[in-house]
Amino acid sequence: MSLFGWGVSGEVRGKRVFTLIELLVVIAIIAILASMLLPALQQARERGKTIACANKLKQVGSAHGMYIADNKDWTVCAYVPGGSYQGTCSSAHPAWIVRLAPYLNIQVRDWWRVWDYKYYTCTSKEPYRLISGEPASSVYSLTFSGRVYCSDRNRYGLKINEVVQPSRKVFVLDGAYYRYYFNCGNGINTYAIRHNGGLNFVSFGGEVRWSKSAALKDRASYWFTLTSK
Repeated sequence: MSLFGWGVSGEVRGKRVFTLIELLVVIAIIAILASMLLPALQQARERGKTIACANKLKQVGSAHGMYIADNKDWTVCAYVPGGSYQGTCSSAHPAWIVRLAPYLNIQVRDWWRVWDYKYYTCTSKEPYRLISGEPASSVYSLTFSGRVYCSDRNRYGLKINEVVQPSRKVFVLDGAYYRYYFNCGNGINTYAIRHNGGLNFVSFGGEVRWSKSAALKDRASYWFTLTSK
C-alpha cells in the first residue's frame, strides 16, 4: 500500500477505480461516437426544416386556390419594384403576399407589405453567397413568368385555366433573393440551395415538390413557361 492508499492493481480501500489511461480511452470512444452521430443529427434536423418549409408552401398553395375561387379564376401577380413592369401592382392591385394574407390569417400593412412573413420565409439558412451584390435570404418568391400578362391586362394577370398543366408549373419558389418575384431566367445563384443542395416549390395546382437547384434551372422552360408545355 502506498502513502496515498493506491494499490498496484488500481484499487482504493478495496474498490476498483479507473486509471488515467482507462479514462482517456473512454473519453476517446465518446468523442468518436459523437463525431459519428453529430452529422446524422444535423441531417435529421435539416430534413425537419425541409418538411416545415414544404408545409408552409403547401399552405401558400391552398391559400392561392381559395383566392382563385373567390376572384373569378384570376391568379395573383408578381410585383416588380422597378423597370418596365413597375406598374404591375398598386394599392388597387396589391402584391401577391398581400392578396393571399387574408387566407393565411395574416394582417396586411399596406399594398405591398404584411406584418408577419412566417408563411413567406423558410426557416433554413443556406451557405453564404452574394446574389446581385446582396447576401442570399430565406424568402419565398412568386414566379415572374406572369408579369407580362399583368402589364398587358391592366394588372389582372392570368386565369388559372390558361396555365397549361398547372401541377407542373412553378407558382412560388423557395427562393434565394427577392420576395416579390422570381425570374427563372437569372443565373443559378438566384435559386436557393438550402435544402441539401436543392429547394422546395409549390405549383399552380397546389402540389409541393423538391428539386435540385441546378436541375430546376436547367429545365426552366419546362417549369416556368405557363401557357405552353
